Amino acid sequence: MKFPLSRFLTVGWAVVALSVARAQAPTTASTNPPAAHVAKPADKPAETKPAKPAHARYPFHGTVKSVDTKAMTVTLEGKEKDRLLRLNGESRLARDGKDITLSGISAGDYLHGTAVKNDRAEEVIVSAQSGPKPQPKTKAAAAAKPDAKADSQGKPKL
Repeated sequence: MKFPLSRFLTVGWAVVALSVARAQAPTTASTNPPAAHVAKPADKPAETKPAKPAHARYPFHGTVKSVDTKAMTVTLEGKEKDRLLRLNGESRLARDGKDITLSGISAGDYLHGTAVKNDRAEEVIVSAQSGPKPQPKTKAAAAAKPDAKADSQGKPKL
């Protein structure tokens, strides 16, 4: 005997509805043990979870407009307004895979990496790489790539 799919789904939804209703139903005194018989935990201090950072890491990229080594800031050019990124003692900067200092970044460089917001809602660089701006990929360049499934003469492999 075959059950239609609609009957199976109806029975499934009924089971879900009953279990949700039972979970939300108030408990009665008969199901709870008397307070005298409840085992009390030893005097343990309440465990507290460490506070999560206010904001998670997020990516950034752009062309450097200016660098202020005294204030430890980098300004990136923006379409509508410029973007100010701060550096702290934990910020890491690199160029060509080698660590650099803030003085190694100059106006016109392309900078990309990750940042977070500090407790004053300022953007702080976590890590960044400096270098020339990458060339945008064009459809012609993507079409010019040889097919990995073709042999050296351009014929598809079987």
